[in-house]
Amino acid sequence: MACVWNCPTHPWSRQSPGVERTVPAQPITNKRKPTRVGARTVKLAGAAPRAASGRNPRVWAVVCAIPSGRVATYKHVAALAHIEGPSGARQVGYALAALKEGADVPWHRVVNVKGTISGRGGRDWSSEQYDRLALEGIEFDALGRIDLQRYEWRYG
Repeated sequence: MACVWNCPTHPWSRQSPGVERTVPAQPITNKRKPTRVGARTVKLAGAAPRAASGRNPRVWAVVCAIPSGRVATYKHVAALAHIEGPSGARQVGYALAALKEGADVPWHRVVNVKGTISGRGGRDWSSEQYDRLALEGIEFDALGRIDLQRYEWRYG
């Protein structure tokens, strides 16, 4: 039996003739499922049904849970957003870079593992990130580093 979708790239299409596959019928739903962050559930309002299960909304929900006056590392956010693998921190950076200007996500609370500000693509956002963090009471040392022992968000 050929692939039920009859597409040349699907793995079942490349099977030898005479091999049958049973495909379970699953209902297609357009309902968005809320993302679970810690003890609270975050409703991803305004997200497209397919995007709700994607990487970006999960990252944004975790970043929204970081309290004012605290920071989290890209690696920590990746772990909480269930982004596995060695490129998880980079994927968080991509998700934050995809934010529209003026978005209500506190992107400035995410720093690198050294406690320093990482540059964002396009415009120089580092001075704005320093200013926003300083307004929340976060202090920097002479080299521009944040004391993660003092200010890191300890989730859970």
